[in-house]
Amino acid sequence: MDTNAILKHADELFDDDRPQEAGAYLRQMAEQAISERSYGTAMSLFNELTGYYRSVGDLDAAWRCVDKLIGLIDLLDLWGTSDAATAMLNIATVCKADGDPDSALAIYKKCEPIFISENVGDRRMAGLYNNICVTALETGRSEDALYYAEKAWHIAERVNMDGKDLELVRKNYNAAKKAAENA
Repeated sequence: MDTNAILKHADELFDDDRPQEAGAYLRQMAEQAISERSYGTAMSLFNELTGYYRSVGDLDAAWRCVDKLIGLIDLLDLWGTSDAATAMLNIATVCKADGDPDSALAIYKKCEPIFISENVGDRRMAGLYNNICVTALETGRSEDALYYAEKAWHIAERVNMDGKDLELVRKNYNAAKKAAENA
């Protein structure tokens, strides 16, 4: 199976404002990947599906995808790798969406040493730090939020982030700074 081709087609469906069709396509391809024992592809597709279901508010389906992801990580013995950490990021977002930011924060923080050990210093690291910042703010941990906001900002500057992503990092940095000053 060609993971990139599948994801490209799903993106085209999303871009054409056909999210239900994209979700159904991803689900079908993920199940086909499992049946064909293309477990790496399945993992990528269940990661996408986890985000899709979270975004449409179907948390039961998102949790089913989380179960599939954990099973695939176990099967492929990927714990401690950036692939597993990427899945963990998606799992953390489901925790947040399901009203458990404390669990999400704990999961995010477990991703950091994995990304560091695998030299993931790009936008994914800035995104991780930004997620930690936001979640720390949500849970009243203003000093943690500022610490991770500063880390996200430094990476965003280094990788020349621009547009919406940079604006989001800047906005969260300013919110963390203000929260820390008022703490």
